[in-house]
Amino acid sequence: MRVPPVDKHFEQARSEGSDAARQLLSQEFASHARQVVKTSSNDTASQDKLKKDLLEKYGVERTVEDGLARYRLPGSADGKVLFETKAGPTELIQSREKLDSMVQGKLHQLYEQYHVTFGKEGEDAVRPRILSKNKAGQLVDGPMAHSRVPRLSELMGVEAALYSSQPSQFTDAKNHGLKFYFLKDPMFGHRTNTAALYASDLRSKMAVFFEPDLQPYRPITAEDSVKRQEDVKSSIESLASHEIAHNGERNMATWNLEKFKPTAEKLGWTLSSDSRYWLIKGREEELYRLTGDGMSSGKCWIRCDIKGGALDEQGKAVADVKDAPRFTNREVREKALIKPPTSYFTNPDEMLADSLMLYRVGEEGRKILLKSGSQLFDAVREFDQAEIDLRFGKTATGLSKKVRQEDGKLVDNQ
Repeated sequence: MRVPPVDKHFEQARSEGSDAARQLLSQEFASHARQVVKTSSNDTASQDKLKKDLLEKYGVERTVEDGLARYRLPGSADGKVLFETKAGPTELIQSREKLDSMVQGKLHQLYEQYHVTFGKEGEDAVRPRILSKNKAGQLVDGPMAHSRVPRLSELMGVEAALYSSQPSQFTDAKNHGLKFYFLKDPMFGHRTNTAALYASDLRSKMAVFFEPDLQPYRPITAEDSVKRQEDVKSSIESLASHEIAHNGERNMATWNLEKFKPTAEKLGWTLSSDSRYWLIKGREEELYRLTGDGMSSGKCWIRCDIKGGALDEQGKAVADVKDAPRFTNREVREKALIKPPTSYFTNPDEMLADSLMLYRVGEEGRKILLKSGSQLFDAVREFDQAEIDLRFGKTATGLSKKVRQEDGKLVDNQ
């Protein structure tokens, strides 16, 4: 885990206002904690409720053995022990206060070190535009989505992403950083396949949102994912890194299609002649584009010409896109001139964000990225360095002042 220890921030947070920290947990949880210490240790229902509360509020597990209560991070592959204390009548209350201090300390540290902030408990986060139930095709204001206080495990995952992603977290030249919201409610009023996304918040500022289905057992870092033999993309670090990369793309003005086109070409994409579609290039000089109408079936790609017009099996134009043969993500990925490193490549922005994530999260991520070829790896490294240079500049002789090490850390270029 490439993150510094949190212990040095405990006392700082306590001295800066432990009263505020203690308000992070609901009165219901505090009342339950007091009740548990009065009940028998064999009260399975109470113990199960306590275990669930600790997981939901902090991403922490409590075990008791030989009179010692140990508080661990289940999202850590090695079951890292945060602290241990003698089990007893006041242990639960004191441990809760310590966990509150750890959360507050981590929030303070991340603000001081990376200039990022987090949504507060119950804060209005975003009111998304959703499809009207009454008027087909019309967008209306959806229900307000509210944030919650992030779990300690989630903060550690975001910290790992920030460590290897800076300066992508900055939103301007004045050291203002991103805001992260861990949502209590699904952003669009219902569950989706999206675990996190980069979008505008209620302040009209770009932010990172994590959907409420984020489970406390999810690996914290990419390294934890590898140790647990899970997909390197499954960690909190990787999710955060992908969304932070989108902010870096914005810093590099990828919204300007003509400016982004040279980078997209290096990734194996091109713009349609009318600039309406991003087209991915095939190994046999063919082109493919994504279609919205095929998303539900998984057959979401068609072969097309440079204008984006649909083609049949022989490469001849068809009048209606519905008559064009369909291809799955897997099929297009295998046909691509430059193979996307993951299955998420709806456009070059998403392919680049996932590639940057792999480049930044460590050795295993870079190995996966290299499997797609040196051209993609070099293009990602070049884009990453260009953003670093944009932030920190170059010397009079044209050398970058800062470079990224293999572990993601930014260092002076000596």
